Amino acid sequence: ATLYVAYSVFLPFRRQGVAREAIGEVLQHARGVHGSRLAIAEMAAANTASVNVAEALGFERVAERPKTDSGHGYDGREYVYRLVLA
Repeated sequence: ATLYVAYSVFLPFRRQGVAREAIGEVLQHARGVHGSRLAIAEMAAANTASVNVAEALGFERVAERPKTDSGHGYDGREYVYRLVLA
C-alpha cells in the first residue's frame, strides 16, 4: 500500500522538530502495522520548511510540477517526493 503524507504545523510549534518527529512515527506505523512500502509527499516548492522535513526523513525528490496556481503568494511550482519504506 502507498501512503500519501500531508502535514501542517501551527505557528507556535514550528521549528521545533514537531513535523519531523510526527511524520517519522506515522511512517513507522504505516509500514509496521499496515504494510505500506511507499510514501509520497507533495508540497509547494517555495515551502522550504516542508522540503527540509521531507529531505530530513529521507524522501527523494522525484518530480517538479510547473507553475499551476499563483494566487497563494508563491510561484506555484510543486515538488513530489518519494520514500521507499524498507
